[in-house]
Amino acid sequence: MFHKKQIFILFLIIISDSPIFISLEKNNNKSTIYIYIYILYIYIYIYIYIYIYIYIYIYENL
Repeated sequence: MFHKKQIFILFLIIISDSPIFISLEKNNNKSTIYIYIYILYIYIYIYIYIYIYIYIYIYENL
């Protein structure tokens, strides 16, 4: 059973792995595409994080 802080740290690690850093390193014409992919990643991971958080909240309160 994970604690909420551990899951939040995991969430931050996953976000830090997203393509925005690739775009900052390359710094070419494709950077805008990487930024759009990064925004998409953020939406997906926020959705997953909220889902996990709600699941744990329900699981702990049973």
